[in-house]
Amino acid sequence: GEETSIGQNRTTETKQQIYNAIYQYKKGNYEKSELILLNLKKNLGKSDTLNLISVNNLLGVIYKNFGNYPKAILYYSENLKLIHPYTPDKTKKLAKTYNNLGNIFLLNGQYSKAVEYFKEAIHLILNSPFSVVEKDKLTVEKYYNSAIVYYNMKDYKNALNCYQKSLNIKQRYGLHGIDKVYFNFARTYEQIKDYKQAEYYFQKSLLQKNNPNLARIYKFYGSFLLKQKKYKQAKTNLLKAKNLYEKKYGFRHPYTANSYVYFGNYFSAISKPDSALYWYQKSLIADTKQFNSENIRNNPSGNNCFSKLQLLKSLKMKAQVLNNLATKQKKPIFFLLSLHTSDAALRLINAIRNDYISADNKLIITEIEKQCYSTAVEASFELFNKTNNKLYLYKSYRYVYLSKASLLNNN
Repeated sequence: GEETSIGQNRTTETKQQIYNAIYQYKKGNYEKSELILLNLKKNLGKSDTLNLISVNNLLGVIYKNFGNYPKAILYYSENLKLIHPYTPDKTKKLAKTYNNLGNIFLLNGQYSKAVEYFKEAIHLILNSPFSVVEKDKLTVEKYYNSAIVYYNMKDYKNALNCYQKSLNIKQRYGLHGIDKVYFNFARTYEQIKDYKQAEYYFQKSLLQKNNPNLARIYKFYGSFLLKQKKYKQAKTNLLKAKNLYEKKYGFRHPYTANSYVYFGNYFSAISKPDSALYWYQKSLIADTKQFNSENIRNNPSGNNCFSKLQLLKSLKMKAQVLNNLATKQKKPIFFLLSLHTSDAALRLINAIRNDYISADNKLIITEIEKQCYSTAVEASFELFNKTNNKLYLYKSYRYVYLSKASLLNNN
């Protein structure tokens, strides 16, 4: 994550304001923290380099949380100018800025830039006069962040190498986050189809004491087991994930909604589309503030949801399982409901694209859009076959045309 430590030799008043900004940030009051820092920045002299660097770092973190990556990059880049000319006493400040820039480019899907900044930070620290212990503790998270970048680049060999370096340091000093490294080992081995090692590291991550990420691990482990067709074990782990999310976040939260989708996927995998549909409908309710309908004919709008992206994922799965249900029960009404749900998902995609979205999310949305069009084409064509209503044939061709147009536009 971003680094926000406070430098020394500050006036008491400035120091207090920065502490107050950090306190507001940690409470989730990002706008209040932003206001404190912007006012402080106006009043700081240009020669007050250490204070300005710290304020810029904090503002960068806040704008990252707002999803305003260009503005975060602006403040971090200003720090590079403030640190110039580089002197050895600025090593930590410069490494910190490189790390924060790396995180922003990682979130924005600019992986080659991200990995270069992490490399720069690591190189700077390893070639500094710091002790071995200090070097280890300053590089541990940068190795971890580098591994995440390599994973996203599908460079799994380098990802495993960086995770191992991070793990070695964490184990040497008893640092927190070992469970996360094991978990990411598991996901990486799953990608390279070394399922035995993936299973081993999923188990290791679950055995860590005081693990704050248990719900997430149970969810992904359950999904892994589902792909291995170990249905009984998969259900056990997905149920544990669902219960933990409900306990921690309540019944209306995007994380809870996501756990319902995963639980629905279990029922879909064991050919129980009616049960899967129940959980996908529950996920729509969980991701919205006021939508309460368990009637599968109804879908929420994207206006009052917690996460548009999560709502989109839920709508996509609901549309797909309605097609399956129509085929299984030979009831065309389910194809019609699927069509309505796909249309709702496609409208939501247009709304999401009007917002600022990261490069990673753009890729996710493009893939979901492709799947939604495919589901809509299937539903409309089946409706034409069953009703001989040419309106549905026209719809089918229109979805094919829109899908191709969207693909060309996104490329």
